[in-house]
Amino acid sequence: TNFIVFMSALANESVLPDETGLMSISEITASGVASSNCTLVLSLATGLGIKSNQFEPLCDPLTLERFLNARNGDVASASEMYRTTIAWRASKNLNVLMDSLGTVQGLYDERGCRKSPPSEGWDWKRSTSQNSDCEKIHKFGFHGKMSSVASEDSSIAIWRLGKFDLAGVKSNNLLPLMESSFITHLEDLLQSGRTSSHRHSTLIRARLIVDLSGVSMSLATMLPTIKKLLGFGKLYFPECTKSATLINAPWVFSSLWGLVNPFLTDVMKKKVKILGTDWKLGEAFLEHSGVEVGGLPAFLDGKGKDEDVCCAEVVS
Repeated sequence: TNFIVFMSALANESVLPDETGLMSISEITASGVASSNCTLVLSLATGLGIKSNQFEPLCDPLTLERFLNARNGDVASASEMYRTTIAWRASKNLNVLMDSLGTVQGLYDERGCRKSPPSEGWDWKRSTSQNSDCEKIHKFGFHGKMSSVASEDSSIAIWRLGKFDLAGVKSNNLLPLMESSFITHLEDLLQSGRTSSHRHSTLIRARLIVDLSGVSMSLATMLPTIKKLLGFGKLYFPECTKSATLINAPWVFSSLWGLVNPFLTDVMKKKVKILGTDWKLGEAFLEHSGVEVGGLPAFLDGKGKDEDVCCAEVVS
């Protein structure tokens, strides 16, 4: 239980820091972890044996808070997610993926750990032309991160889910490449969030905008793949997003949402708001997403760059 782990953490905290070398409550508090989460983060860090001033693998205080939040404050579940995530990152050769699909190389070691701390910034960007894989991803993929940020320094992620040609991607054997690219996209959101969180000494997460233009009941055939992609975030990328605002939802989407909704965790469900084609009217979009329309790409009537987001073209 959380109480037992908490008492264990306090017992360790009673030992002088220079004797244990473990992360301390003062370090957690100073990092900007929410006051209500400090003792729970201490419990999580103590159980995992995290050292003072350690930042990898994914173990600075604010990143540990992400794991805690992703599992509704349950320390045991957060610990399990953490261990599973770290093992998965090493197995996916994350260093190779980030090097081959991004504009900056050499940021990771073979365990999938960053070589530099979040305090040193995050310069990685998805490449559109570094190699043929990057070109295919940009042409046929559906995701992207805007060059601009939301008001609280949150990254702005855009998914063109309604235009994604999954059937064409599958028939041309491009699905493994798209999955790899989506993993780097989630990693980009996580790491940019870690840097912003360190900069502002508070937990900062991305704002996700999902464009459903073009969605039809045929989306039902995509559900297994959608569940798999969402599963990456659910299992291995803790609390990357603060909100998920779905726009341009057609009337048929209510039926489709009923199929997707059961797969989401309670934490994920609370972040979602669905808006129709009139999403630019009123204040609902801004209030939920925290994003001004001007910060969106031009294809959504914003002032941002369309090239920040994959084109989601039909695969011929």
